[in-house]
Amino acid sequence: MISRTGTPSLQKRSAISLLGLFVFTAWAVASGPAHAQAPKPAVDVATPVVQTAREWDQYTGRFEAVQRIELRARVSGYLNSVHFEDGQLVEKDDLLFVIDPRPLEASLAAAKAELTSAQAQLKLADTDLKRGEELLRRRVTAVAEVDRRRSQRDVGAANVLVARANVRIAELNLAFTNIRAPIAGRMSDRRIDVGNLISGGSEGATLFHHRVAGSDPFCVRRFRTGIPKIRAAECVGRPIRFA
Repeated sequence: MISRTGTPSLQKRSAISLLGLFVFTAWAVASGPAHAQAPKPAVDVATPVVQTAREWDQYTGRFEAVQRIELRARVSGYLNSVHFEDGQLVEKDDLLFVIDPRPLEASLAAAKAELTSAQAQLKLADTDLKRGEELLRRRVTAVAEVDRRRSQRDVGAANVLVARANVRIAELNLAFTNIRAPIAGRMSDRRIDVGNLISGGSEGATLFHHRVAGSDPFCVRRFRTGIPKIRAAECVGRPIRFA
């Protein structure tokens, strides 16, 4: 009887003891020292900077002059002399090349001789016309004869004009044997040496590429594909914009 009636009281006291132990443990954990907690992570702090950002790219290319001239000989002949060194700075109208002028000097002399002959023929035709007009007033010759002489005079005048034009052409061709710089700049990329035969006006008559350098503006020519295209008009010394 005593053992059966005492069992519930023992269980009740055990439950109360366990509950007290649990509360004490929770309180001990909550009131434990601060160093037992996990450390806070360190955070770097920076002051933000406000400024304009520029887009840029990196690629392979080369600088080239804005003005570039491929100069070709206008007349044919052997190249007599070169009057500059590669890389030399020249001014506009400086002498660069001289082509053998002797054949063109002979052509000019022949054109002048033809002009003299045409002028003589015109003078004779004009004299014949005056004589015919005088004879017509005296009723000694026919009107048709006077018309024929007038026609010869007109043909002679036209021949004189043609001969003068040929002289002018020969003078220009002779002047073209002295090849001068069309613009100022640095000489580069000479294509021919003294003694070579030049065929005037053809692609084979290319003497050199004339490029402006120094203080003149220049642009960037890109080599790699797939990058922004640089406008040819926007050169060093001014901002380069990408399109």
